Parts: sequence; C-alpha cells; structure tokens
Amino acid sequence: MKSKIICLLLAMVMVLTMLASCDGNGDSGDGDDPPPVSSEYDIYWNPTTIIYELTMESDGNKLPSGAERYYAGDGTWKTSSEKIDVAIRRRNDAAQKQTNTKVSYKYIQQGSGFDWSESVEEIYKQTRNYTAGSSTDIYSNFVYDLTCASAKGCFANLKSNTSVTDSKYGSGKNYFRFNEDDYKFVGETYFDSYVGEGYFYQYMLSLTLSDDKVYCLGSDYCTDLVRAFLIVPVHIELMNKISRDNLTQLVQIDGVELTDDMTNIQYFYEAVWAGHWNYNTLLQFSQAVYKDNGQGAGGGVGIAGADITDTLGFALPFAGGLEPSGILYTSTVKIIDKQKIESEEQRAALLADENTRDYVIGDYFISYPDKNEDFVNFATALNNLFVSGANAGVAVIGGSDESSSGIRQSFVNGTMLFGSIVSLGVLEAEDYQSLREGSGFGIVPVPVYQAGDEYQTFVHNNARIVAIAQRTLLFEPCAAYLDYQSRHSSDILKYYYEEQLAYSLRGETTEDNTKMLTYIRNHVRDVFDKTFDDIMADYNSATDSAAGFRRWHEIIQKHSYQVTNMDTLYNKHLSEKRGDLKDVINAWKTLR
Repeated sequence: MKSKIICLLLAMVMVLTMLASCDGNGDSGDGDDPPPVSSEYDIYWNPTTIIYELTMESDGNKLPSGAERYYAGDGTWKTSSEKIDVAIRRRNDAAQKQTNTKVSYKYIQQGSGFDWSESVEEIYKQTRNYTAGSSTDIYSNFVYDLTCASAKGCFANLKSNTSVTDSKYGSGKNYFRFNEDDYKFVGETYFDSYVGEGYFYQYMLSLTLSDDKVYCLGSDYCTDLVRAFLIVPVHIELMNKISRDNLTQLVQIDGVELTDDMTNIQYFYEAVWAGHWNYNTLLQFSQAVYKDNGQGAGGGVGIAGADITDTLGFALPFAGGLEPSGILYTSTVKIIDKQKIESEEQRAALLADENTRDYVIGDYFISYPDKNEDFVNFATALNNLFVSGANAGVAVIGGSDESSSGIRQSFVNGTMLFGSIVSLGVLEAEDYQSLREGSGFGIVPVPVYQAGDEYQTFVHNNARIVAIAQRTLLFEPCAAYLDYQSRHSSDILKYYYEEQLAYSLRGETTEDNTKMLTYIRNHVRDVFDKTFDDIMADYNSATDSAAGFRRWHEIIQKHSYQVTNMDTLYNKHLSEKRGDLKDVINAWKTLR
C-alpha cells in the first residue's frame, strides 16, 4: 500500500514538474523562468477584466515597430521566437495571476481618430461616458495626447486612492509605491527605474504641476519611452574616411589627442565624453567631410550653399516637430520658470502680488520670466551654426527632397556624417540595420549649443506612456497590475538593449557604442518645458486657433533654425504665453 502511495506521489510530482516547465501558451520558450509570483498585494476583489487600449500609430515611421510588441508582446505569441516578445508576455501573465486580473487589449488602428496629436478629444469623450466592462480602463498613448488629456481631467491621480484603499492603507497610499525608498540606486543597471531615484519616476513628476499629483505613468515597462530618446546617428565609415591631416587641421579639441592607434570615430567619441560635442565641433567635423557635388540648386532652405545632393556633415528637415524639439529641449535653456516655494512667507508674498498670485499651484511658482537671455543666446548660436554651415556641410533640407526621408537615405548611403536627430527606436528600421554588415553606425547625444553645457537626453512626445481612466471603477486592480509590471520589467529592457539595439551597433566600436547608450540613458532630462508648451497649446486651441503655433520649437522650425531676433519674438509672445499658462494652471487646480 505504501509503495502504491509513494508511486502515486512520484507520478504527481512528475506531472507537476512537466506542467511547470510549460508557460501555458503552447510555447516552452527558451528556458527562462517567468518572474516569481509572490504575495506582494493584498487582493480584495474578485477576478477582474481590465480593458487596456493601445494605439497602433507609429508616428510617421519615427518608431517603426507597433506598440503591441512593447506592451503586450507580439501577436504571434505561440510561434514567436523573439526573446523580448516572450519576456513581455510572461511578465504580463505573471502580473495577471498576481493581481487577480485579466487584461483585454483593445487595439486602435491608425486613421481611427486616435493618431498622434488627435486623440485628446476622443479620450475626453470616452472618459466622460465610462461604462464598466466596455469602456477603457487603462490608456497607452502618446505623451502629447495623455498629458494634454490629463489637464482636462481625464485620468485618475495615481497618488490618490479610493475609499476602500483609504480605509485599508491610509490616505494617499495605494498599490503604486511612489515613496523615495522604492527608487534607490542598486547598481549599473541599464534602463530600469531603480537608477538614482528612478529616472522614469522623475519623468512622471516632470509631467505634472504638483508633487502630490501624478496622472501619467512612465515606468520601465514603457519600453517605447526608451525608444523615444532623441539621439544623433554617426556614419562610422564616413567618419574614418576623413584624412588625418584634414581632421587635425579642422577639428581642435582641448585635451583630446588623435593618436596613431586611434580611429577617427574613437577620437570623436573621446571629444563627446570630454564635453566638446557642441555646435562648433559639429561644424568642424562637417567641414572635414563636406563635398559640393555641384548637382543641386544649393541652399536647402533659407541659405545658399550645401544641399541634399552634396556630401554633408549634418542636416535638419524644414518640416516636422521632432528635430526642433530635440535641438531646443536638449539644451540647458529653461523656458518656463518652475520654482519650489520654500517657506510660507514666500507663498504669502507671491499670493499678495496680483502679478504672481495666479501662477502659484501646490508647492510651486510657475511663470514666464520677463526676459530670457539664455534663450536668446541659444537662438543666436543655432542661427550661427546654419549660417556658418552654409558652405561647411550643414543644411536645412526641404522642398522636393522629401525632407526627413532624403536625409535618412543620405545617411544610409554614406553621404552624410551625422544623420540628423532621430528617435533611438528608429535604428531598428531595416535601412539603418543594413549598415551593420559594414562598420555599423554610431550614436551620440544631440549636441549642446555651447562648450561646457551638460548633455541632456530629451524624450520626445511620440513616446507612449500609460494612464488610468479617471472614472474607472477598477482603480485598485489597474494600479496593482501596472505596479507589478513596473517592478518586473528590467529584464525586458535588458533584452531590448542587449539583443535588439546593441546588436545593431556591432563592429569596431561595439564597446564604445554600448558605453554611449548608457551615457545617453544617464542624461535623460526633465521635460517640463516641452510638456507644458504642448499642453498650453492644446488646452487653449479651443478658444484660440493660433495657440498651437506659439510653441517655441515650431517658431524655431518656421524660421529654418535661423532666428536673429529672438528677444523681439520672445517679447511679442510673452503676454500670450503667460495667458496660456495661466489657463492651464487654473484647470490643474480643479483636478483631483
């Protein structure tokens, strides 16, 4: 009898072991275990279905892969061999088990009213008419759309809680662990939220006007956020073709010596790490490769000289918002003054002054300064870059050259040294990947406009982030699900970094490129200026059709990056911009 029982138990153990080796989706995977399912949450709800909406639009191929891959795992899960897809689906499966939820993905196709910059009013309509079981609970959309929609009261304050969580955990405590202790530095990890105080957490704080309100979640499972880092690709073969005599004659970098055993690209990287990657250095390297082929009309837009038919150092497209955003918002210039109120006396003084009282919200005084000399100096430096670059390989490209696509092809074909400003995720595209059969390509931050400035990596608003509907009846399940994801996603970003992106950067500079990726990641900046320029434009466009044309990066772009009168332009728009900001602040004060 005992032997039969023992045999039965052994058989049961063998069956359980076999079941455990499967992932429940018909794919045994590659041997990696899913994240451990431990008792992290005090679940007090029945099995709950969460409707999770993903927009599919890729914003003009700036991020070529759809959001479904980076948030839900590829749709061909059962036959997929992509490690990142497998990891995402396993994490999501573990998150559902842990939080007693089931996620139903709702995919919104391009052209359905949810494209980039067109979703705000659609989201507003949806959230006003929430119906449990059929309406969206969690939105994944572009930063622009979600931050603008948050000002209209569409989303729940992630630092708040319901009456249930309030009674169980206390006021201001829910499943999101937003206290500082949860964002400690734990080592030289790649892109996860634990570096420093968590740069994704800092990113979230930059999308709000108050420390006690967070409406949009940018966490380390939002891989798309990483893919929207703005960078400059470098053509390694073209860099290394520069003659040594020409290079040393044109490029003068203090403290960096071009030695016999150093390639040109390595010399350039040393310049970046030494803090010399600025407009002047860009111009010098551009001049070192510039060759006028004499085939084009010359001049690009607004200047005479270099054009897309030449071998260029650097070019920006005349049309589009990404590139001027990248130029302006990676600089150290602060457009909007955001000051922490340090004392009650300071608060009282601000509230007593009729010129400042409307710009006090929470613990901050937020305003447009009367003058902005840094902004004027930035515009002057940018203007000088393109004026000086007219016959030195720097150009603004427009017209029949198809702007961005023409620049992209010039870079891929080896007739442009620095391939404009692009999102990091663009490098996944096939035409860029074709370069890896040779020396590959390099990446560097967007250059600073003056020597000694700190490099600041800007996350463009074509990135996708997440928000929970303000009227959802499932706040706790949604919060617990997203919190679990954000804490078990470092491996996914590691896969993306090591096996998707770093693989593309192979060749003679693989180690330097990997180091540069980490360097770029460690310099992600506060995006407050750009975020609220967008929100101000969107929020006020209903009553002022010109509000959208007062965004500073659009003004710079319309002047072909050649603004000679920024102080005049600043004064011209100052009262309007102050009014736009005041309206947004007033709206924010009404949000829960």
